[in-house]
Amino acid sequence: MKQKGFTLVELLAVIVILAVIALIATPQVLSMIESSRKGAAESSVLSYVDAVEKTIVVKLMNASSDVNYSQTYEIKGLVLTNKVDGVTQLPCLAKGTTTQENYAVTADGKCDATTQENNKKYVSFKIEIKGDQPASDAENTITVSKNVVTEAKIKFSKYYVSYFYDNDTGKTVYCSSADTTDFLTKEQCTQAGA
Repeated sequence: MKQKGFTLVELLAVIVILAVIALIATPQVLSMIESSRKGAAESSVLSYVDAVEKTIVVKLMNASSDVNYSQTYEIKGLVLTNKVDGVTQLPCLAKGTTTQENYAVTADGKCDATTQENNKKYVSFKIEIKGDQPASDAENTITVSKNVVTEAKIKFSKYYVSYFYDNDTGKTVYCSSADTTDFLTKEQCTQAGA
């Protein structure tokens, strides 16, 4: 009784067909993966925006002083620290001057009463959020106006995500790019979405 099998030509034909299918399918699969990573980065920014707004509302409800949260904040992980004229604020000042000191010097994390005083311009808070942390190699910022986030520029992985909200019209625009080394402007985001 003779056993039948595949000939070499048949095996080569199957290999060629599989190679053609792989060549067609691979770019589409890679494109889907890239698209999903980009979407995840944009979702992370929306999560940060939402968390910041909720945290500010809770702080305003519980605050014993009238802290102005409508400022631009530098983001380091989950901690937001305000920036004035592009300079990150520090919690302590040298006594009797407006010179910024390097952070609190006492063991309990407070300003040294003999050499420092509290910087009244300094605002810092931690937001509650799970998931991706912003990349540390970009100037990640969130701008708050009237206790609403009006602009966010946060890099996740290789994606520079820009978010804009117009208080007057109530319109939101956001976009991301991995092809640049900086964040896109509101106009670029609007054009990308058109």
